[in-house]
Amino acid sequence: MSLYLSKGAERYIIPKLQGLTIESATALIQTDPLVIGTTTQSFDPKIPEGAIISTSPVAGTKATRGTAINITISKGIQQLTLDSYIGKTGDQALNELEASGFNVTIKYEFSDTALLGEVISQTPPGNTPAPKGSDVEVIVSQGSEWVFVPSGMRGLEQGAATSMLENSGLVVKVVPTGKNKKKFVTHISPAEKTKVKRGSKVTITVG
Repeated sequence: MSLYLSKGAERYIIPKLQGLTIESATALIQTDPLVIGTTTQSFDPKIPEGAIISTSPVAGTKATRGTAINITISKGIQQLTLDSYIGKTGDQALNELEASGFNVTIKYEFSDTALLGEVISQTPPGNTPAPKGSDVEVIVSQGSEWVFVPSGMRGLEQGAATSMLENSGLVVKVVPTGKNKKKFVTHISPAEKTKVKRGSKVTITVG
């Protein structure tokens, strides 16, 4: 009487299918008694459209005859339609674009038409498709390059006048006169209400 010991069901190694098309994957697994199971699709920024992203069971797994391999196929990079942020705040543009997966660069320019903090332009423009994860540049207004020397400073205490000028984007030079400890503005140059570039120097004489 002869005894035969079974080795159990024959095992096959799941091959690496990532990056292949479903046609190539089907042809490859036909060399083993394995089959393609369910297929799903997903966006992927690295795997080309139509190629396999992943399998279940994963590559290297031992499987029995007839095991179905479920695969996920890439739909490529997801395309999103950009909103237009012109006239909206730079903070809103930054927050919403980053939340949508874009890489955002903010730049600042002077503008005589857009308020401080408003978006002047964007690249790519609004209402156009762009790949998720791509770069978007947003130009935000710094306000007008031109400002007026504030009025009503003559007679102000030195600290108050300095704050008023600095808040207008101007650089202050103080020329003290007299011996009073608490000094007040006696002269302004350029004169009040003069239109100057932001960052210009204004000299106040105090005494």
